[in-house]
Amino acid sequence: MKGSLLKFVIALFCTICIGSNLYGETIIMSGHPGYPPVAYKNENNVIAGVGPELLELILAQLHIEVKNKSVGPWARVQYSAKYGDIDIIAGIYLNSERLQFLDFVATSFMPNPAVIFVKKGNAFPFNKFDDLKGRIGGAILGSKFSMEFDEFLLQNKNTVKLERVVLTKQNFKKLLINRIDYIPYGKYVGMLTLEELGIGDQIEILPKLLFEEFFYFAVSKKTSSQLKKHIPFIDNKIKQYKADGTIDKMINKHLKKYNAYVKKKKTDSKIKQQK
Repeated sequence: MKGSLLKFVIALFCTICIGSNLYGETIIMSGHPGYPPVAYKNENNVIAGVGPELLELILAQLHIEVKNKSVGPWARVQYSAKYGDIDIIAGIYLNSERLQFLDFVATSFMPNPAVIFVKKGNAFPFNKFDDLKGRIGGAILGSKFSMEFDEFLLQNKNTVKLERVVLTKQNFKKLLINRIDYIPYGKYVGMLTLEELGIGDQIEILPKLLFEEFFYFAVSKKTSSQLKKHIPFIDNKIKQYKADGTIDKMINKHLKKYNAYVKKKKTDSKIKQQK
């Protein structure tokens, strides 16, 4: 009788442990709501993309549950990490300002070539940062570029003006009506946005690369989770998945997935208009 009772208690304890995730913990992850294929808010109102999928794959091996939380615009995502409302950002550039409130995983998980988008017919010679002087660019609130380009903008704020908005779509609309001269932006996300807006034939990309930056995972310095101690494990897994092609497959997967998502939105919109 005692043996049966003991087995029952053990089984009950195991069930409770599994159900409440006592073998691991739960962390809150967020990311950019509009930067595919790295991160983007999908139809289920959660952050999808290469960053979130890769992070969930790695943390599952540590028995850490990931709570995917869309907190709003990019500036708010960073603010939430700064004050410990989220534990980790799944895809962000590394710079000195962000090092004040984030602990970065040493190895980046994917590159992000940045280019200059202009209205077709309004191209200008671009070979160095100085060629942007006297022109007005468009950027997103809270966005940063490479350290070199950020420094250039800081040192030349009187001659290189950047107007900032909440959504990338707003910038491209401003570009088309000549409110701004150019948009310095990631090549992947920019081309996806053009396809989404249906204006690819009205925009061109200047030939020279602006810079190439890299996306990292970054843990809030204010987090109360145990995530910081797992940074070396996460780093090693990123190296493994870069080497074996896993991340490349994720990039291609989310490029296709986002395109399908955009097409579905357009189809749904047409159906609504016809009703």
